[in-house]
Amino acid sequence: MEKAQREAVFMGKVEHSDLCFTHCQSGELLARRWNLSEELVEVILCHHHVAAAVANPALVAIVSLADWLSRASKLGVGYLETADPMDS
Repeated sequence: MEKAQREAVFMGKVEHSDLCFTHCQSGELLARRWNLSEELVEVILCHHHVAAAVANPALVAIVSLADWLSRASKLGVGYLETADPMDS
């Protein structure tokens, strides 16, 4: 988080470059372990890449939009991002 804040970039981009996985991927694993529905697993995995959604693209799009609106309203992760999260 400190690196993302320092560089003012989307945290997912830093996660992928530094850890070789993102919160979407680790969230998917956790959701599967908890036996959540495939629709919820897909939302967790695809909320930054709506085009990849298959089971319920509309639900993924709604969550993606909500995520984007929270970032645009500066309600995101505690710092100002200058990069567009959808570019990750």
